[in-house]
Amino acid sequence: MPDALTTNPEPSTADTAASNACTRSGAFALLLSTALVLLIPYWIQRPNEIELGRYIMARSNLSFQIDALDTNQIWQIYKNSHENAELTPISQLIDVDVPVTFTSVGKVTTPPNRQKMQNAPASPRQNPSVPNPIFLSAVAQTTAPMKLSNMSTVRDSLILLDDAEMLSRSRRVGNFFNISIVRWVQKRSDLTYRRIIANSCAAELEVPNKTKRSDYFIPTLAKDALLNCLTISDIRELAHFELPAFSDPAQLQGRVQSEVQVSPGTLPKDLLSASIVAQMLLFFVIVHFAAYAREAVLSAHFPARGTLFGAFAQSRWTLLVLLLAIWTPLAASIAVTLTSRNWILAACSVLIFGAVVLVYLTLQHHSYFRFRRQEPESPVATTPSSPVPYDA
Repeated sequence: MPDALTTNPEPSTADTAASNACTRSGAFALLLSTALVLLIPYWIQRPNEIELGRYIMARSNLSFQIDALDTNQIWQIYKNSHENAELTPISQLIDVDVPVTFTSVGKVTTPPNRQKMQNAPASPRQNPSVPNPIFLSAVAQTTAPMKLSNMSTVRDSLILLDDAEMLSRSRRVGNFFNISIVRWVQKRSDLTYRRIIANSCAAELEVPNKTKRSDYFIPTLAKDALLNCLTISDIRELAHFELPAFSDPAQLQGRVQSEVQVSPGTLPKDLLSASIVAQMLLFFVIVHFAAYAREAVLSAHFPARGTLFGAFAQSRWTLLVLLLAIWTPLAASIAVTLTSRNWILAACSVLIFGAVVLVYLTLQHHSYFRFRRQEPESPVATTPSSPVPYDA
């Protein structure tokens, strides 16, 4: 292959077109790579948002189950027969049997003589608007023990809300939830500690923790203190204290996440969708670059002067910059995949790896990244002038 840097050929129309296409696709690929890198903080925050979604669901479920007691007939029967029902710990209400009376009514019958009178023709004196009398054969009453089904759900919600990992990670989402969760946890500890002092219902308040505590650490309450001390009245107060506000309907379904603000072109606001779209766009852009790079290397004067490849081939440093630019999309894709640990993004990274390798091999096949020093132009030979005759 002729040394283009030595002969300094002028670029042809095909060389210029291929260079312009590679320049546009390369710039767009770097823009998408930057967008992928900017998505990494969102993926780092994603586990915390998942835990916040669990916290919101648990708080919502606890509030719903406590409010449902007001319309629960079995609870109302138990409450009417026990004056201190609201001051009973949740652990004592799980297995309680509430006697509920059921009334069964026999079928409707009419006396035989009344049936004969109904079959007889109506007399002129009979008032048709007067209804026929109804007679009930019998009324039976049975009593059966019933469980307070809401109590097991309330207990499960309390245990879930005592997850130290969930509470600690939820605090990291933002200052609003940080302050709100701290206030709620402090309220729960105060209510439990007050019952421990008054009723001696537990030996300790918190579970000892020997691991290193972070700034967002939330201690776990002892299970005995949580279930044997907190009463229905306390849980009612806890259920509505610092209840998260659902400004986004998606939070009701546990899908709490920050909207992606990185938008080269138009990217979805959902984090996973934005990452997939960015990687697929990046794959097609790199393939576009590889196709026109192949057109460029087929030129007899590659790398032609005044083209993208000719300009970067002028020195070792510019060649290094172009080499880094070629592998940057793959590095950004792998970084997002490792942070997200998502198999769909891993598959996208494999596609991007193949496209980047195609670009590299296309150029390296023509020894493009081997620097060739430009030889200085040889001086133009001058025609010797005719000798001046010697004048003796």
